[in-house]
Amino acid sequence: MYIHSVTSANSKSQKLHFMNGSKSLRSLSSAPVRRRLLTFKVCKCARNKTTYELLDLWSSDTLLELKQEVAHKLKIKLSLKTFFLEAYDEISDKWENIDDLNSSLTLHKTKLRHGSFLAIRNRTEESSNNPSPRKSSSHTNESHELTLRLCKKPMIAEDYILININSSCTFGQLRKHAYAQFDRSSENQYIYRRNDDVWKQMKPDMDHKTLRELSFETNQLISVDYDNVLILKSRIEKDILQLKVCKTKLDQTTFEYLTIRSTDTLEQLKEKIVSKFSVSWRLTDFYLEMFDEENKKWEKIDDSNSFLTLQEAKLRHHSFLTIQRRTEKPLNDQSSGKPRSHIKESDELILKLCEKPMCRENHIPINVNRLSTLRELRTQVYEKFNERPNNRSLYKRDPDGWTELKINMNSRTLADLSFESNQFISIEMEKAVVNSNLSSLTDLLQLNICKGKRSQTNHDYLKIWSSDTLEQLKESIVSKFLISARLKDFFLELYDENTKQWETIDESNASLTINQLKLRNGSLLSVEYRTKKVSNGEALSESTSFSYENHYLWLKLCKKPMDMTDCETLTIESFANLGELREEVYAKLNQAPQNRSIYKWNNNRWEIFGFDMDAKTLRDLSFESKQFISLAIEKEETKSKFSSQTSLLKLKISKTKRSRTNYGYVDVWLSDTITTLKEKIAHYFPIDVPLKDFFLELYDENTKQWETIDESNASLTINQLKLRNDSLLNIEYSTNKVANDRTLPASTFASYENHDLRLKLCKKPMDRTDCETLTIEYLCTLGVLREEAYVKLNKPPKNRPIYKWNQDTWVKFDSDIDNMTLCHLCFESYQYISIDYDEVASNSKPPAALCGLINLGNTCFMNSVFQCLNNIPKFTQSILELHDEQNAPIICEYKNLIKKMCSRKYEAIRPSSLLCNIQDSLPRYKTYRQQDAQEFMNHFLHLIHAELSMKNTIITNIFYGQIRSTVKCLGCAQAETNNEPFTFLPLPITNYNQRCVRYIKADGEQRLVSLEVDSSVITVGELVDCFLKQHEPKLTRKRIQVVQLVNHSVETVYDSGRSLRYIPEKELALIECSETTTRERHIWCQFIHHSTNTAFRPPIILTCPDENCSYLHLSEQIDQVLGHLCSITNAPMSACDVYWLNRKRKPSKLNITTNPDLPYISGVHIEMTTKWVDIYKQHYRINHSNDNSRLANLLTDFFREDYLDDDYHCEKCSKLTVARHKSDLCLPLPHVLIIQLKRFTYDVNSNQKIDTYISFPLYDLDLDEYIVKDNTDIPEKNLQTKYDLVAVSNHTGGLTSGHYTAYSKNPQDGNWYSFDDDVVRQLNSDNNVVTKNAYILVYVQRTS
Repeated sequence: MYIHSVTSANSKSQKLHFMNGSKSLRSLSSAPVRRRLLTFKVCKCARNKTTYELLDLWSSDTLLELKQEVAHKLKIKLSLKTFFLEAYDEISDKWENIDDLNSSLTLHKTKLRHGSFLAIRNRTEESSNNPSPRKSSSHTNESHELTLRLCKKPMIAEDYILININSSCTFGQLRKHAYAQFDRSSENQYIYRRNDDVWKQMKPDMDHKTLRELSFETNQLISVDYDNVLILKSRIEKDILQLKVCKTKLDQTTFEYLTIRSTDTLEQLKEKIVSKFSVSWRLTDFYLEMFDEENKKWEKIDDSNSFLTLQEAKLRHHSFLTIQRRTEKPLNDQSSGKPRSHIKESDELILKLCEKPMCRENHIPINVNRLSTLRELRTQVYEKFNERPNNRSLYKRDPDGWTELKINMNSRTLADLSFESNQFISIEMEKAVVNSNLSSLTDLLQLNICKGKRSQTNHDYLKIWSSDTLEQLKESIVSKFLISARLKDFFLELYDENTKQWETIDESNASLTINQLKLRNGSLLSVEYRTKKVSNGEALSESTSFSYENHYLWLKLCKKPMDMTDCETLTIESFANLGELREEVYAKLNQAPQNRSIYKWNNNRWEIFGFDMDAKTLRDLSFESKQFISLAIEKEETKSKFSSQTSLLKLKISKTKRSRTNYGYVDVWLSDTITTLKEKIAHYFPIDVPLKDFFLELYDENTKQWETIDESNASLTINQLKLRNDSLLNIEYSTNKVANDRTLPASTFASYENHDLRLKLCKKPMDRTDCETLTIEYLCTLGVLREEAYVKLNKPPKNRPIYKWNQDTWVKFDSDIDNMTLCHLCFESYQYISIDYDEVASNSKPPAALCGLINLGNTCFMNSVFQCLNNIPKFTQSILELHDEQNAPIICEYKNLIKKMCSRKYEAIRPSSLLCNIQDSLPRYKTYRQQDAQEFMNHFLHLIHAELSMKNTIITNIFYGQIRSTVKCLGCAQAETNNEPFTFLPLPITNYNQRCVRYIKADGEQRLVSLEVDSSVITVGELVDCFLKQHEPKLTRKRIQVVQLVNHSVETVYDSGRSLRYIPEKELALIECSETTTRERHIWCQFIHHSTNTAFRPPIILTCPDENCSYLHLSEQIDQVLGHLCSITNAPMSACDVYWLNRKRKPSKLNITTNPDLPYISGVHIEMTTKWVDIYKQHYRINHSNDNSRLANLLTDFFREDYLDDDYHCEKCSKLTVARHKSDLCLPLPHVLIIQLKRFTYDVNSNQKIDTYISFPLYDLDLDEYIVKDNTDIPEKNLQTKYDLVAVSNHTGGLTSGHYTAYSKNPQDGNWYSFDDDVVRQLNSDNNVVTKNAYILVYVQRTS
């Protein structure tokens, strides 16, 4: 695969191909034999290369192992001798047989290569008599024997019988043969065949065609028609039992059906119950009870002989079953003093309290109610030890280790925290105890469990104590990885690092501890099944093992759309696709299938899965067990939700006190109560007080008043309270305590936004691994937070910045915004914050990746490119997460370079090793001549892509986008469309001289604009004409005043004849004003900082009558200006004080009541306080670093529709004709957008560099207007069109001699840095990023 780049504006669809380099991935086969991983594509249908499964094997594996893995992957239940394999030869373009006479032959000795296509072929009857069956006969149309799988139940693939038939037989013969298996006539009956996991109907009108003509294949599933369900039941389901298993104990009102054969044993029944209902107990830990309909009582099923069949155990069709733990008291035990219904699990828990912290050898039993809170349990625990309760955490023992229960969970019940009977709990150990415990024989080990068969790269960890037994280890593996098999049905293998072999762990003594088995921290284990039975009774060898990845998922299906309070369990294979999940959901809910999306609850929000994902597996879509799923709300239900008592409402909850603009949403059903509503609000926002301590207020749109919602009857429903969709609610606390314990009246409420924030304060600067909690009020200022942080760390206060971790980067907050509240700065609980409490440590530990690169001789182009790429977070993270590959020297060296640059150990590094590997692949860089940075970046990304040897790599996922090129013939209107990949957008620029000036509009808006000027523009008037032509063609020269600005004050007003030669560009400004009549004049409106009495922004010009001016003449103009100030700062109108100046420049307050007439007005002042001035300055410092219209103009020119004059050959017209050519971007856009400003020209007429100044935005580059508008099925997460700048590659000098540098934004502190080879320095201002030397712009897509 090549990396493409669009090269010109006139031929945007032209592709630029770069060389693959001297090293080819295919040439690896000629290297010395090494053990490496091969990936084969196994065709699902014979020789059909469009549908295949991927199969990974080592080159040292044998042909026998290959056939075994193929049989397992495609679920072929036939003897290995009955089929052979074919490989597709791409050179000869034909299929070749794989000679398997020597089944011990290893794969690297065959002609099989990485990525080869494999197909399965049955051995024909003729070839079975031939000692060399691998002849070309397999490629002919000779008839042969087919083995088909006929479903015993209509379209149920799990249970089938095998039928043999010749491929030359007709379809009519197959129908007769199939229906004869069920003693039925095949007249006018259909047959169903399964292709690509889809059942297709085959009608009797195909009877005359042969099975070969209809492409029947061996091992294919077929089924009789649905009309025969009742007949089949009479024959097949005689031995089928349908049992009702109670969801809750002894409750016959809620149950699920379980289908099982009467010939199955009791042990198999219990295994199916464990699998279907996600029971976390061992089979020996529980028994079953059956309800006797005659005696109307529950009777225990004797399972002392687990091999008894269900028929022998006298289980009948539709019998009720319930599950009982053996440790629980039986029905006739009256010692508990409870009713005859037994002690339910939902009532009482028996916990095991460790006498020593986290030591399970000695423990004390504790009886506690499941609905008790964690605070009550903590109190009971400390009473056992005769200690006073303190703030140490509790721990409970889960299958994957000890789980910490912190103080902030005190209000939650034990049921919410998933406590179970016989669970170990422990108090938090002291630090000294922790250290001694880690060195004891009860060490906590972290073992690696392979996710694939003996995979050394794809694994997950499991924590377990070294004192645990082998049986406990297997139980933990079953629990964490959801293996649907008994412990005795699988064994474990350990990878020996010394011999590089897998060794089976001896299980003869299951009581051996992990320590006695000599398992160590980081040991690699693989799960292997013992044996599997095939249909003919032949047992596969133990080497044919199955990865436990093929397990089932237990999902929580919401009975009502997105209502997680009422769910039922849905079991499905993790390798099922989304379409199959949708069908199972409708079947589970007893609804007719509809076109509604599936939602999954993930990270506290609902994630949508549309129909374009139906072919993807649940594993690929990251579905996990115990996740909530839901159907989308029907349109009809949405329309009628006001009239239905079970409709879903979306209520608005104010985030600040009675705010009507800043709010969040909560979904609630009309049938829910007020208590349920408050619980949801407390969960989603969250509120750390009991429900009784706050109440709700409803905003009445009619009276414009807040009304308290009556909670006297907590059982009132939302419908009865007359709440409607989009109703606005406010949360108020009932009471507040003051210092002297006096209770304030209930009218003194505080919004829940005024509660405490719990921030995670890093003990070391920007080190999130070691933190402590800092609690502070939500409405405190940033300055107060800084003081509290230094006090918390016992450090002397300093006026240094505060950093907040937000969206994978550190955001800097300087001291100039100390008066802003944490609310306005969007601080949230549990966010990480950090301070530089030690200046020396801060200077000695710069942010990661602030490391220079030494110039190795004209390699400044390479250093500039690496600095740009290293500051793309997703790209560097993806490189660091790659495993070391044997044949990827460039990736390995680049990975090492990134690690060194991020280690903070070096000020500069020599990238010589990486350059040598690049030179081996691209000899052109051996000359040490000056090279083009854009070409090198393209070559470098291509080399990384080629070494990954996959179709989709991190390069395609991060840098690739698509451009749609459409050419429409104007003669016949035929359109030709073509999508082409790109990684760079090359924007041509013209060679103009430019001036950058500030433009202030009459309503107060201001921005920097770039003007293209030539040598003829020498006066102020000519400059204004250029501005009007390029930016504001509707204005006239009289409406523009040209002034000199110094510190936001007007020093000089220039006339149109003034020469530009001696006017500083940075002090030049254009101010818009209205045209005046003979009776009107202009006055200045200045913006004053109240504290310093200085201007904080440039002035504007107002128009007023020459005589008899009044407030009404100025009110409209002033209101426009105030609206601009308030929209930028979110300040109320009252925050702006307006004064008018008389002829003596004396200010007076301006308003309509006190100043209706202003006869001697000479100017206007608008004053604001420090708080709002700082916000205004911050806005323009971020969003107006430079004019962004020039880059937008280049993009508009690039995607503009062009005419092709007699330059397009229309196939329909069969001649050269006139056409229109248009290019557009396709969604999804690439994560990284690289723009090349084409400053170098290579024509016959010129050979020079273009130094035109091109302004570009640092934030909010929006590509929405350049996107194809027919993207209707694109997921919402792929619709992001805004980008932020992260790096710039600059070129100074000329074409023959020049120098490259880079400006990059550090992702940790958010500051811009200059990288000039080995010299690194911070830029003084963001305004310095935009220069006329910019050559490559690197933008990163916004994540939200």
